[in-house]
Amino acid sequence: MVVLDLDGRPLAHSLPSSVADNAALHAFLTSCSRPLPPALLPPPLPLPPLAAKAVEVVPKRSECIAAKMALEALEGPIHAVSRAQRNLMRKLGLVPERGPVTAEAVAAYNALFSKPLSQEHIIALSSLFSSSLPPAKAAEELVVCG
Repeated sequence: MVVLDLDGRPLAHSLPSSVADNAALHAFLTSCSRPLPPALLPPPLPLPPLAAKAVEVVPKRSECIAAKMALEALEGPIHAVSRAQRNLMRKLGLVPERGPVTAEAVAAYNALFSKPLSQEHIIALSSLFSSSLPPAKAAEELVVCG
């Protein structure tokens, strides 16, 4: 005979043999208990084992993000100012669109900004960037500030 606790779990110890062999107690327990009905739902099916990924899926990224990640993989993380300087060097044609920044390109870039820019340079730089002032507005700002 198995003894259950109040939660229905079997107890570690069993009834003493004097109680287990008691026919009157056995008859009483049989009269006040009934067998459990069958389960309403079948037991869940076991989950299939997880298979290792055979093919690595590369997430879709834009060419710009992919190029930025490739550059950071080669040269480490790039600060915003360095990224802006590289972007300007590319727009000025000092470095190729997808190539690395060379020492000659950095020297040419530094030489360009070693002295104050002329009005023509400011207008030309303004026309390179769509988010900046239009060239005519940049010229007006230069006259007002200068």
